[in-house]
Amino acid sequence: MLTVYTILAIGGGVFLIVQLVLTLMGMDSEGELEIADDADIAEHDSTWFFNVISVRSLIAALTFFGVGGRIGDAAGLSAYPTLLFAMIIGAVAMFFVAWCMHLLINLRTEGTIHIGQAMGEAASVYVPIPPNEEGFGKIFITLGNQTREYRAVTGESDELATGVSVVVIDVVDQETVKVKRGNPLRKVEREEEL
Repeated sequence: MLTVYTILAIGGGVFLIVQLVLTLMGMDSEGELEIADDADIAEHDSTWFFNVISVRSLIAALTFFGVGGRIGDAAGLSAYPTLLFAMIIGAVAMFFVAWCMHLLINLRTEGTIHIGQAMGEAASVYVPIPPNEEGFGKIFITLGNQTREYRAVTGESDELATGVSVVVIDVVDQETVKVKRGNPLRKVEREEEL
């Protein structure tokens, strides 16, 4: 049994080190795929067990199972206590790696700006917007620490001139928003609540 423990400890350890080096070099495409798969699993109502299982957590479990077996054997434990100790160490390693992966998944951000995020946000007119949805103007809006430019229409009876502060009240299409003069909706809603 000592040979099995040794093979698992060395083989798994080498695999974990190679995987860590590839991840640090940015060459670990499997890790990205695994994170996406873990994220998909986490979004569904599956059992906790399937949220723990991944390639990394299984490799960690096998590696530390081998290490635990070697430690138990070196401590002079008999076969069954050594096996039990190895299983406990392997399970702890598996849950620890799964917990770390869960934390990494929660840190992940998409970074893509969607026009729907503009709803309720303040903007500034830089190409005058004709009244009563008779044509398009343009606005500057800051979304996700990036300044974006969108076409804009308004239902107001007066033209919205360059420099006027507006708020986005609707998304017309992927390039166009509907605006009205005023403060962001979130601020207006907070004032109404007070």
